[in-house]
Amino acid sequence: MILDLMAELEKNVGRTRGRVNQHGYLVEPGNDHPLAVRGQVLAHRRVLYDALGPDDQPCHWCGWVLPWRHENGVKWCINVDHLNADREDNQRDNLVPSCWFCNANRSWSAEAPRVWEWMLGAFEAIPPWDRHGISWLARQLEDRL
Repeated sequence: MILDLMAELEKNVGRTRGRVNQHGYLVEPGNDHPLAVRGQVLAHRRVLYDALGPDDQPCHWCGWVLPWRHENGVKWCINVDHLNADREDNQRDNLVPSCWFCNANRSWSAEAPRVWEWMLGAFEAIPPWDRHGISWLARQLEDRL
């Protein structure tokens, strides 16, 4: 009985209280948090931001360095990727910074590792000042598939 209770508590570490939004993410009150929008912060973004700090972070998958917020004309910002795909599992070791492209396409990467390797190589070929040249990469990928 006690072991079952301890196991349940351990499983829920990193699962925060709040409401679940229409996309399935936990939302918490957060007026004072730097990532708060209209007085709320997404729990997974809060957990990773609090662990890594306010500096720009590289994408876990491709290395593209991104800021936390869309500010000063920045078009892309950090997406927080749940490694186990459980949107309610906000344990720190389950969260990594990701660019939108890697975050959106990682689900099929396990099914097509050679295409994924090629895509990451092609992505690195885009100059750092033109990393938003994703449309070029998308055209290249369409040609390969």
